[in-house]
Amino acid sequence: MNVCGKNLASMLKYHYDNTAFCQLRCAVHILNLAVVNGLSVVDESTKKAQEFASCIHHSQPCLEELKKIFEMKSQPFLMPKLDCETRWNSLYLMLKKLNKIKDMTDILVVSKPYLKQQYLTDQDWNNIKVVMLLLEPIYKATNLLFSSTYPTIGDVRTVFFVIVSHLTKAKNEINSIKSYMSVKILEKLNNYWNELQSSLLEVVLLDPSSKFSTFCSDSERDGVCQIINKTYESYAPPNKKINVQVLETSHLTSACDYFRNHLKRSYNDMSISCNILDEYLNMPDENVDVLAFWKSKSLNSK
Repeated sequence: MNVCGKNLASMLKYHYDNTAFCQLRCAVHILNLAVVNGLSVVDESTKKAQEFASCIHHSQPCLEELKKIFEMKSQPFLMPKLDCETRWNSLYLMLKKLNKIKDMTDILVVSKPYLKQQYLTDQDWNNIKVVMLLLEPIYKATNLLFSSTYPTIGDVRTVFFVIVSHLTKAKNEINSIKSYMSVKILEKLNNYWNELQSSLLEVVLLDPSSKFSTFCSDSERDGVCQIINKTYESYAPPNKKINVQVLETSHLTSACDYFRNHLKRSYNDMSISCNILDEYLNMPDENVDVLAFWKSKSLNSK
């Protein structure tokens, strides 16, 4: 798979009419854009949280007083975290840290009356809790997709599938901040999710750790099988017998487990076909290294 910019993608399609070519945008950037759209619902509360955290962070008297409060409560000192607009998840981490030390900042505001005007109201705190609840899966998704764990296209589709399901469920809580935020996030996310739904189906299916897990209905599974069988016929000779070899399960990251646990399915045992593709499709999902899996199949077929 080649990764290229938007202009090159357009040029390839224009000059070569390559219908098998598709453009996949940065999944983490898509998530970030969707989150920004959703946060507009609680913009006032998040701005107050940012200003309050900044006020404490840049005031030595406030920091000293906050340290005394932590000592009085026999708790390790935690400094409010500042938001950085250029870093993904920065606002989520700032709000999470601020919410964690709320009991201490409540005392601080009592001892420093001039902070009351900048301090968060009960409604602001409730909004922050909703934000953290909604954004936690997206935070985990961002870390998974952006980290050095080498996520596959199957992981991308799995992550989007779980997040869309999570937000759709939250959207059903009518007339709530959670519902309004979910609608705004989904507005942006669905633009890209719909594209992912129809693209890269073969790549997802050929990832043994995801395979059919993000295809909900029998018709979807049958459809993608037809697509990949058609593609496979142009590359592989029919009726080629392959020995079955199951690889050892590899350890996945906790973030990866978080999303895949939502999608575990059980499959009935099926007879092994002489075609390697049929053999693969009839196997249950395997949490294995994708490249090692197909390398072993390649060696076995020689």
